[in-house]
Amino acid sequence: MKIIYSNCSVSVLIGLMAFVSVESVLAQEGDPKHGEIVFQQCSICHQVGPAATNGIGPNLTGVLNRKMGSVADFSYDTGLQKASMAGVNWDKEKIFSWLGNPQSYIRSVVQDESVTTRMSVKLSDEQARRDVIAYIATFGK
Repeated sequence: MKIIYSNCSVSVLIGLMAFVSVESVLAQEGDPKHGEIVFQQCSICHQVGPAATNGIGPNLTGVLNRKMGSVADFSYDTGLQKASMAGVNWDKEKIFSWLGNPQSYIRSVVQDESVTTRMSVKLSDEQARRDVIAYIATFGK
């Protein structure tokens, strides 16, 4: 059996694949407005924005693409100190994993089961994690 594809049907197929791909990416994006609400839980320890300072946790303004454990005048735990020495930078994927299980994540990054982190809060809801990331991303540098 020989299958013949017309240019039209191939174009339609490619168009549908592109649409589905874009829709999948858009579904993965976070909502910064909802992220601001979720961030209220984080604000017990962290601040973000033009007037943000370090608290129990470091200032998160400009965290995307910043080297882990690199905020001035903040005393980091052993896990983030090691990640900083290794030159590991935060990105959306790393923050997403970190928020899901900080202890497990930092141990996998530095490949050392003995390191610790003071960040004990886990955000299990994946969409809430995406939303928080979208919110903090609005505060570039």
